[in-house]
Amino acid sequence: MGMHFLQGSDHNSDAMISAGTKMIIKELRQNGHRFELEVPPLFAGVAAGITIRLWNEQIKQPIRAGTVFVYTKTYSDNRFVSENIKTDFDYEYEATELENGIYKTALLPDRIGRMKFRTEIRLAEDASELFVPEATQEIMPANMTVKRKNKFTLLALMGGIGMVAMMVFMFGGWDHH
Repeated sequence: MGMHFLQGSDHNSDAMISAGTKMIIKELRQNGHRFELEVPPLFAGVAAGITIRLWNEQIKQPIRAGTVFVYTKTYSDNRFVSENIKTDFDYEYEATELENGIYKTALLPDRIGRMKFRTEIRLAEDASELFVPEATQEIMPANMTVKRKNKFTLLALMGGIGMVAMMVFMFGGWDHH
């Protein structure tokens, strides 16, 4: 019973990894249940999806929630360490169940800084018990994702033009008669 911090990487986006921010997975184990709050790298002005996973460790199966709410607060300094986000938050999101035990909500960070997440989970089987995984993620400037994408877009465009030119040349674009 307690929180465990796991930090991994976002395995499909070099642009986000190059920004220095990684996927954060905050895990809470309580009363035979495991709850994971997954927060991807965040960029100001770029939509992001937050995933919450619920698991019953005793029967080794995903479990359904009665409600899953995510509260967020964005800070541009270090005040978040001592503040109670339960009573002072910027936004409240109700997560939607994608499949049994997996919930998701989308958000749009509006500025650079740090975003604190407080997730409140009540299970369908017993709504009286509250589970609260929390996490904090850096919000990076949006141009850190765009720079890499622009390089890729330029390379893809140049490669496409080269392929068209080669096809024209090979399949009769040049008539030597």
